[in-house]
Amino acid sequence: VIAESATSIEQSYILDKQANQEHEELHKSLSPEFIKLDHAFHEEAKNLALAAKAKNPAKIADSFARMNQSCMECHSAFATRRFPGFDQK
Repeated sequence: VIAESATSIEQSYILDKQANQEHEELHKSLSPEFIKLDHAFHEEAKNLALAAKAKNPAKIADSFARMNQSCMECHSAFATRRFPGFDQK
């Protein structure tokens, strides 16, 4: 279940799904910091899926913690209106 969920998250990376022109327009509209954080989140989802498939509890826990950290960093920087609890100010 962990591997399936993490793979689904990884594959939802919108920046990989856009056609060339859409991809370019999307990149122009997003800040470099957002793109960096979003990429890190999806990479951690990939790492979590790999750890789950390998049935490695230590790597699962590490990847899950890193993925959650990515969520919190991005939400506190870019989604405080939608998630006011993440506002660190």
